[in-house]
Amino acid sequence: MRKVNLTMEGNQKYTINKKLVETDGKQDSAAYTLGRTKKHVNRMKHGYKKQGKTLFVYGDRGRKPAHVITEESKQNILISYRTKYWMLRKHR
Repeated sequence: MRKVNLTMEGNQKYTINKKLVETDGKQDSAAYTLGRTKKHVNRMKHGYKKQGKTLFVYGDRGRKPAHVITEESKQNILISYRTKYWMLRKHR
């Protein structure tokens, strides 16, 4: 089984759901603590039983946003600024 690293929020959700499942505790207090509805806590509880800790991993972790400028584009912008546009600015 691989090690799962969680964010602070994911770890809090995991800990509360783990305690909820192990002790068969009340969903009201878990919902209040997490700031979620009882229905959502129930979904997390069932998801935890099926998937375990991996349920609380944020899905976009490690991905770059779609609008990120590539390193090649950054270099082209810097080269253009240092050569072409620097000269225009210097002569004003």
